[in-house]
Amino acid sequence: MVLLKKIITKIRDLLVQNKIWLKIAVLVFLISIFLGIITFFFRQLPTYPLISDSLSKISDIGKQSKNADSFGRFLLIYGNNLSSMAIILFGGFIFGIFTFIGLFANGMILGFFAFFILFTPLPNLIKIILLAAIIPHGVIELSLLIIVSAWGFKLGFEHLLPKSKGRRLKVFIDNFKNSFWILLLLVIGLAIAALIEVLDMKIL
Repeated sequence: MVLLKKIITKIRDLLVQNKIWLKIAVLVFLISIFLGIITFFFRQLPTYPLISDSLSKISDIGKQSKNADSFGRFLLIYGNNLSSMAIILFGGFIFGIFTFIGLFANGMILGFFAFFILFTPLPNLIKIILLAAIIPHGVIELSLLIIVSAWGFKLGFEHLLPKSKGRRLKVFIDNFKNSFWILLLLVIGLAIAALIEVLDMKIL
């Protein structure tokens, strides 16, 4: 219990210190969602193939999970989400490039998919059921996406800022070490999200 309290306190403190980077991640995410919505209406845009390919891969994972038992589904969903998020977290190492790509791609997919569900010719009851199945684990996953993206940006840029002059290496090393606390949050949070998603699939 003491260890758990220590972990929660440490991660909370890191997030409080990370407010500016969280705001940046949210801004990038909102812009990407808007672009995803625009792409839904104008599919000749070069962003459409990226979104279409990503949704196809998500669909393939969904098909694979249908052929597995509950534990197999959990491992498939959890493993895929954890590896993707870890790349976004530590991908910030190179000037935040992979963090930006991962966050922006996820935002576009969300914006596109949300309007796809909104405009698809399905009964409203089916749409409500789909949303009810997606929202519980989706909220956890999106929250974690913003947090790891914010830390990815911090990892890639904070040591380059003027305020870090004279101690750039120390700032980078400290941020890299603290990244593993964020990774721990990711490991726990995505496990909970995957468990909820598997339960939702079983209910559906």
